[in-house]
Amino acid sequence: MSTHQFQAMKRVATKEEVMKRFQASRNKKRAYLVKLEEDMRKEYKARMGVEAKDFFVL
Repeated sequence: MSTHQFQAMKRVATKEEVMKRFQASRNKKRAYLVKLEEDMRKEYKARMGVEAKDFFVL
């Protein structure tokens, strides 16, 4: 491993980079929750025969 590669690994992230990663993670979670809710509502309707009124995820 060269000195340049080692320094690149130790580089401190800027506020903009951290916020960009945070927003990307947040958007990915939202997309996952939409899919999860859709799947859970379908399964609930199949099992119970009625529409689910609420959906809650932490």
